[in-house]
Amino acid sequence: LKELNDQFGSFYLAAAAYDGGPGRISRGLARYADDFQDTTGDDLYFQLADKDYLRRETREYVPQLIAAALVAKDPRRYGMDIKPESAFVYDSVRVPPLTPLAAIAKASRTSVAAVESLNPQILRGMAPPDDSLDVRIPLGSGARFDSLFAALPRSDRVGAEYVRSKSGQYFATIARKHELTAHDLAEFNPRVRRYRSGHLVPGQDVLVPTRAVVAAARAIPDPSIERYATAGGRYVVRKGDTLGRLALRYHTTVRRLMELNGLHRPLILIGQTLRVSGSVRRAAAHPAAKKKPAKGKRR
Repeated sequence: LKELNDQFGSFYLAAAAYDGGPGRISRGLARYADDFQDTTGDDLYFQLADKDYLRRETREYVPQLIAAALVAKDPRRYGMDIKPESAFVYDSVRVPPLTPLAAIAKASRTSVAAVESLNPQILRGMAPPDDSLDVRIPLGSGARFDSLFAALPRSDRVGAEYVRSKSGQYFATIARKHELTAHDLAEFNPRVRRYRSGHLVPGQDVLVPTRAVVAAARAIPDPSIERYATAGGRYVVRKGDTLGRLALRYHTTVRRLMELNGLHRPLILIGQTLRVSGSVRRAAAHPAAKKKPAKGKRR
């Protein structure tokens, strides 16, 4: 909003641009420039709104934002007694690829559940296989994290390994050697190619997680929506996008989008990648409890 305010010189125009896109606002101002010669500042927004040029959603969004700002400034005046939540505080550390949640918990001297609650964006029980990851840990845990993490055995610090697929192998063939199921491997390897017979195309790297990582993973209906898979189920934020507009587009709610993406405020940035579908339910423990089959497309 600050950048848009600097661009248009009006908070109201900035809000309209945030909802409807700065290009549309710029085109509107240019189209009716002759009518706006003596108009400046916030009055430009109301003049533009009177032209019936803005979409209805944008015309309604700006007054709603103004109303929200007025209420936030003096909530008691409008009959609201707001009780602020405690500050969301944490330490942030960077961990290598494939670091399991259990290792993060040990090095920060807390529980896996505590790490999960601070990092709902970690879906597979560990950091992604190709990228190091900034993770949140309880406040005060960061000072000794690196030394405690380095002291852990390598088997604790790495949550998966790669094996090369061979001719004639199925997922089940590899899974049996590691006391996993074919379904487990398929969920962690949505890009691995298979023949119609079900055999794996030889020469591919297959990611094999530990049983502990599988137990910590969260159930999702389609692996294409999560970080190790393809772009399906994800959306890159563009100018003018809001969580409200995306919620309408993808038939969900703002609260749901915030939950899926680990957001604590309904604010998004241009270029940010968001998950727009899926589930964050905990997966059943493996192998003691039976695992409920994931819904959706199976590969």
